Amino acid sequence: MQSRNAIKFVLREVGIVEGVADIDRRAIEAKVEEIWMSVLNVGEGQEGFTFFELRGESIAAVRLVSRVDEELGVLVDVGDIFEEDPDLTAFTRTVAAKAGASEG
Repeated sequence: MQSRNAIKFVLREVGIVEGVADIDRRAIEAKVEEIWMSVLNVGEGQEGFTFFELRGESIAAVRLVSRVDEELGVLVDVGDIFEEDPDLTAFTRTVAAKAGASEG
C-alpha cells in the first residue's frame, strides 16, 4: 500500500493522478465483480439481483467481505450487506468508497 501511495504522490506532483485514480477505480470494480459473481454463484440474467435475491446468507456475506479484505485490502462490515441488501453496483460503490477512505 505504501508504494502505491508513493506512486500517487509522484504522479500528483506531475499532474496525472486523475488517470491513476480512474485505473484504480476500474481495477476495484473488476475485482469486486469477480468476487461477487463467484461467491454468490450469479447466473445469466441475475446480474442486477440483490444479495438476498441471489439467496445470499450469512456465510456468503462473510466470504464476500473476507475476499474483499484479502484481495483488495478494504474492510467492509458484514452488517452493511444485511442492512443495505446491495446489488453488485451498490456493493461496488461501498467497496470503492471504503477504499478511498482508507487511502486518505
